[in-house]
Amino acid sequence: MKEDNLDITGMEIMIVDDKPENIDVLRKTIEGEGFKISFALDGATALKLLEKSMPDLILLDIMMPVMGGFEICKRLKANPDTCDIPVIFLSAKTDTDDIAKGFKLGAADYITKPFIPGEVCARVRTNLQLVLARNYLASTLRRLEEKNKQQPDDHEES
Repeated sequence: MKEDNLDITGMEIMIVDDKPENIDVLRKTIEGEGFKISFALDGATALKLLEKSMPDLILLDIMMPVMGGFEICKRLKANPDTCDIPVIFLSAKTDTDDIAKGFKLGAADYITKPFIPGEVCARVRTNLQLVLARNYLASTLRRLEEKNKQQPDDHEES
């Protein structure tokens, strides 16, 4: 896979946090990377937005009223349409049990608050490049399977 196939410019990130100021700080942190950014102030809104548009990655707060990040992640990973979207938790919860729970629920990464802007950008870039690599591998596999179907079986008797 060539380096230029890992261009993440224009990929979409959804930020889910109940505090508008947190969304604003995150948006300002990653907007210079050339991403499309959407946001939701609660879990229900995030799930509703996902019915219309699928982001390439979700930055998800854990501590939110009504539906917390752990519940949102659980629902995303249980849904075949959203299960492959990488989730990066951003949380003030620094207890190792909370971090382990996040990964057990299917998170791709976990960043503690207060976060370091460069770290957030690096982790987002890495996870988006993994999305592109996974998509590239899946399309290559599909092409190979299709090519194999079109070739006659060498083991057939004439």
